Amino acid sequence: AELECSKCPKGTSSIPGSSACVSCGADEYASEAHYGNCIPCPNGTYSFPGAVGIEQCRQRPICTEVDYSKNFTDCNRATMTRDMYYNWTLPHICWQGVALPQGQAGVGCEPCQPGMFDDGTGCVPCGPGHYIPPGAASSS
Repeated sequence: AELECSKCPKGTSSIPGSSACVSCGADEYASEAHYGNCIPCPNGTYSFPGAVGIEQCRQRPICTEVDYSKNFTDCNRATMTRDMYYNWTLPHICWQGVALPQGQAGVGCEPCQPGMFDDGTGCVPCGPGHYIPPGAASSS
């Protein structure tokens, strides 16, 4: 008996010659009427992977300060500095509004937490029978 090609389920697509179907990606949707192809959401809208139907494309919110986070690289032990940078919170669905702020190189490293000291490789806990008084934490 000869095998026939199967239709991809709603919310998935394939390219000619595929052996499997894959979900439509973010910011696209599968048509309710047509199987097997993903359609980009209209400008200014977004969708999550696997969306079926254009109604799954939602209006993008305007980006604000709550849509990104501040991050740091590891502390450079030689200079006792690190770099600060910003990333969009994922999934990144907002648009327009605020821009991602510029990062900053050479920011001072955070001090060690209470009960920790800098041994030259990073913050480590004080050993048994030892302590660091509050406010005397070493930099890391």
